[in-house]
Amino acid sequence: MGRRDAKVFIERNFPELSVYRMFSSRAYMRREKPSYKDDWWLQIRQSYLEENEFIVLAGADPMGDGYQIFKVPTEFLRSNLDRFSIVKCGLHDEIWLYLHVTEHIDVRSSLLSFNEFLMRKTDG
Repeated sequence: MGRRDAKVFIERNFPELSVYRMFSSRAYMRREKPSYKDDWWLQIRQSYLEENEFIVLAGADPMGDGYQIFKVPTEFLRSNLDRFSIVKCGLHDEIWLYLHVTEHIDVRSSLLSFNEFLMRKTDG
């Protein structure tokens, strides 16, 4: 599953989120390699936090063929910058999130929970 697949999944299941900048990741599972922590690796350019009210995180579901989708207020990220891994990438700073696939916490730095931002499909 790639970035294009995540965009299609969002357009089909959460069309209202298609207007926001999206970041996606495959699941890095411990069964593949012992150093993996059952998480998604997401890199977000810090400047995007100033340009958008929300960003969308799409983590490939390790148990299925879909994604877990998070609608994250950029204010949440901005107010917690000192708790995240910030990496200089060329001319830009990036937030590197390592979001656990079931606990939805940033496992490698902040330990902040993203559970409240998980989108749930509803019938109707």
